[in-house]
Amino acid sequence: MAVRGGLTAKKPCISFFTDNDVEDCVADFLKDSGHSVVMLRDVMPSNSADKVVAINCRQHSLVLITHNVKHFKAISKQYEAKHGKVDILSRIEMECHQSMSKKRLEEFLPFIELEWTKRGKKKAGMRISIDRTMMRIHR
Repeated sequence: MAVRGGLTAKKPCISFFTDNDVEDCVADFLKDSGHSVVMLRDVMPSNSADKVVAINCRQHSLVLITHNVKHFKAISKQYEAKHGKVDILSRIEMECHQSMSKKRLEEFLPFIELEWTKRGKKKAGMRISIDRTMMRIHR
């Protein structure tokens, strides 16, 4: 728990979903940090279509972590065109090399948790991009 202005704020528990291109050490780090993690290879065939992964994450309110940024951006745009509203798929787009993912998440996890908390009970998706030099929050 963190203390802010004399009040105690409870750290959020975020439910993450790691795509096949995310190293196991990322899931281990997130679990050790108090979050829940579902790994694609544990619940779906490894060759599952990205659209199926996106649907699963939307239905179960899971935050997708992927290096497959290009495909999921396209899936999100298709969803918005079809439904006429902003996609509710929450995702962290890892635009750095896979070997850097854990280190980058270690650096930015407090900001990701804060953004998740700010999101509150809204149905809007959260989209964060992390590359080798910075993190971008898309609102």
